[in-house]
Amino acid sequence: MSHAIVRFLGGLVVAVWHFMRDGVVRLFQSVKKRVPRLSEWAVVALGLLIVLAVVAPQQIEVVVYKAALVTLAAVLGYWIDRRLFPGARPHIYLPDDANSLTVPAVLVQLRRAVIVLACILGLTLGL
Repeated sequence: MSHAIVRFLGGLVVAVWHFMRDGVVRLFQSVKKRVPRLSEWAVVALGLLIVLAVVAPQQIEVVVYKAALVTLAAVLGYWIDRRLFPGARPHIYLPDDANSLTVPAVLVQLRRAVIVLACILGLTLGL
């Protein structure tokens, strides 16, 4: 091959590489804007579930059962908090300034977290 053809093909490969790289970066940036929070962790969890299915397929039912218990307990804890304290929901106590929290806002959020934690522990350890 002549030297000019090699240079031309090398330049073409570099141009295609830069075009594809920039396109992939733009694609990931546009997808990132539409993907819900913690999606990366959901993908990791799904990957670990697939590994578990390969290594110990008999444990899949147990994992699904435990995940269902934790999810049910979290929802139950949320609704117990809403019923016990109907007028003291956490968003009511949040200040307008997002950089500062008041003591009541922190306590109300902590109350809900403790109630949800108690439900999750009670349901998962009890069954």
